Amino acid sequence: GDSGSPMVTEGKVVGVVSWGRPCENFGPVGVYANVANKEINEFIRSFIE
Repeated sequence: GDSGSPMVTEGKVVGVVSWGRPCENFGPVGVYANVANKEINEFIRSFIE
């Protein structure tokens, strides 16, 4: 699946895929974690540093 994939804009990661609906469904197709959020950013960094 796409979970964990980056959401990128202007060459910067701004989100990480949390979950989403299949493309054939109407409505929102993805839910992202905002990597600029302090708590989320610290959580991610705790695994990659």
